[in-house]
Amino acid sequence: LLVQPIRADLGISDLQMSFLLGGAFALFYTFFGMPIAWLADRWNRRLIIFAGVAAWSVATVLCGMATGYWTLFAARVGVGVGEAALNPPALSLLKDYFPPDRLGRAVGVYTAGISAGMGVGSFLAATIYPVVDAHGPYSLAVFGTVSPWQYMFILVGLPGFLVALLILTIREPARRVYATSFARVSLWQSIAYVAQR
Repeated sequence: LLVQPIRADLGISDLQMSFLLGGAFALFYTFFGMPIAWLADRWNRRLIIFAGVAAWSVATVLCGMATGYWTLFAARVGVGVGEAALNPPALSLLKDYFPPDRLGRAVGVYTAGISAGMGVGSFLAATIYPVVDAHGPYSLAVFGTVSPWQYMFILVGLPGFLVALLILTIREPARRVYATSFARVSLWQSIAYVAQR
């Protein structure tokens, strides 16, 4: 939705845009997923999710403050890192909230919510952006004058802070202990295991 206005404003190529849409986000989302999953096995999962949502909200707002390719690229990296902090601790929480016979349904609802959220978000953005774009540049007290595409990122990022605060109301359940004992392995051993396969 914002590709053409971003390209026009920042004067970036199709190749650079592909890195913004894919590489900047996906590479860092993937790279940070493993250490965050390792941390979720050992630390307060609710706080990890809170930090991730807060970080990706900040990064989304920073996308709206970007004035060049590399600042937008760095902000997109921040979105990827922040979003990487959601799934590992969320799935771990679900495992401890639901008994084994209801866990599949809980995970199904969770993953359906992600897809539905992306669909609803795209619909809302497609509905709102033409109105935002028709307004022209925005003069904001904290951010200065921003283009409509920048305003859209700010508009989308700010509510994330409220969501982050709501996450603090989630109770951190006790971790379930299963009959099978798992040996503790280091992060590097986990990465090596995945790399071998």
